[in-house]
Amino acid sequence: DNGGATLNDVDSYISWERGFTKSMMGIPQSFAWNATPPNAAEYRNMVYQHIINNVKGYLPYVWYDSGNYLPNYTAMFNEAKAIHPELKGELVQAIMNGVYTRDNSGVSPDLAGVKAAFWAYNGNTYVVVVNTSGNSQTVSIQLPFGTTGTLSSLFKRLPNTLTFNGGKLTGNIGKQEVEVYKIVSSLTGIQANNKAMLPTLSILPNPARGNTLVRYLLATDYDVKITLHDLLGKELMQIANEKQTIGEHDLTINTESLLDGIYFVKISINEKQIVQKLLISKSE
Repeated sequence: DNGGATLNDVDSYISWERGFTKSMMGIPQSFAWNATPPNAAEYRNMVYQHIINNVKGYLPYVWYDSGNYLPNYTAMFNEAKAIHPELKGELVQAIMNGVYTRDNSGVSPDLAGVKAAFWAYNGNTYVVVVNTSGNSQTVSIQLPFGTTGTLSSLFKRLPNTLTFNGGKLTGNIGKQEVEVYKIVSSLTGIQANNKAMLPTLSILPNPARGNTLVRYLLATDYDVKITLHDLLGKELMQIANEKQTIGEHDLTINTESLLDGIYFVKISINEKQIVQKLLISKSE
């Protein structure tokens, strides 16, 4: 309603509403009574706070009278028009069809104004970072366990001050800024000279709604350890830890206790590893 006066409340309001419904429409307000309406940066910030809460639609809330008419606020009106194509392209495909994770753990607890979320879709990871505070902030955001790849800014008009290294996005994000990235990920982490001895790991189905199957082929007898990890690399489940014989192996992962989200299956043989992403999406 009043730009910066309520900017920090948007995220908490949406989170509260999330408790009542799974699919939401974002309706950011573009006017104010007896106050200054949001400027372009504040309006963009509010829209993307809806996005990081995985809303499934966006509709500007406008009001028309002699003192409130969106086209009269040129900067905000142009911002609303610029956002529109951003929410029609590949980001919206990731939002609608990908596996969503809201990340607070990778942001310093001292930076309450910095929010982040990401979506896994078609082998890529889409990341949105929003700074709701009035100051530039230094961030370190943990990406999904095992993620490697090439980072690029998804929208050229938005700043891209963060860098990707060691599985983290780090750098400074300006006050009330929004940054949107795409990472084309390679999750195997296998060195070229290790490929000959490591099996090909398949997870079927993936994404999974119920139990899923881990399938792999051993070229000879090996001591094999297979574990399941959460987004930050914490081991959640040991699937196998034994000497296995040559040939094809199928192991079942019971997903009953797992929430929707991103997980990683790791197979370890002779201190060498393969990591494969597993998406759990029971609610779709």
